[in-house]
Amino acid sequence: MNQYLKVQEKIKLSEIAYISYFSERYENEQIIRFRDSQMNDMHFHNSTHIKKTLSKDVLQQILKEEIELNYQGNKNFCRVTIDELPDEKCLEGYHEKLEIEHYGNYVYVPMESPKWDTLNGYEIRKITDYSMVEDLVSLDLIQDSEILGKDFCERRARRIGQASLSEIPVDTYICYYDKIPVGSCELFLYNGIAKIENFTVLPEYQRRGIGTTILKYVIDIALLKKAEVIYLSADEEDTAKEMYKNLGFEKVSESYALLYKL
Repeated sequence: MNQYLKVQEKIKLSEIAYISYFSERYENEQIIRFRDSQMNDMHFHNSTHIKKTLSKDVLQQILKEEIELNYQGNKNFCRVTIDELPDEKCLEGYHEKLEIEHYGNYVYVPMESPKWDTLNGYEIRKITDYSMVEDLVSLDLIQDSEILGKDFCERRARRIGQASLSEIPVDTYICYYDKIPVGSCELFLYNGIAKIENFTVLPEYQRRGIGTTILKYVIDIALLKKAEVIYLSADEEDTAKEMYKNLGFEKVSESYALLYKL
């Protein structure tokens, strides 16, 4: 993956920039700590990123400090992101309350014959008013309310939807079928880097080519806007990563998140 080292660095900067638009940021030589005052229970917006490789003792001390800081702040979680999974000894004593998230960063590389089985009859529109924000809310409720709760899904969707109406360089696109919202996707543009985020299709509409149709739409927009790199981060347990590969995405790096339940 040496050929992708520069791309990896650009992706890291894009990830930091994306969260920084939603969260306050504290930084020193070792970490970047993010806090979203509007969504303080949203893991992704309230995490601590380890900036570089550290010794076991230093890493253990940082983990201890971050967990204590979150505990004192009455949070029920502490999320720490890191490029490489720490040595097992660094995690001693936390296993019972620890979840390890494993992500792959996939960059779009145009193919001669990509498997773009796009569909007709679907309308994809960028969020431009508050009625569309409510469409995003309805999507989020159907997708995740049973697991994450109605209140959280409503607040999260409105947070993202309203950001799309602001000056933040993130646009959210909703896919409609017969005027019904069936899928959505964010596109964040930063210094020539395009990040595809929060890509989703309602379960009953999956495996019909809708996801491919949405992805092609936002990729075409990113290319029109002269994006040098187009990427997405996918949970390595997510079966959709096979679809990404079929469409021309290549994995260039991996990262991890250590989620401690306090």
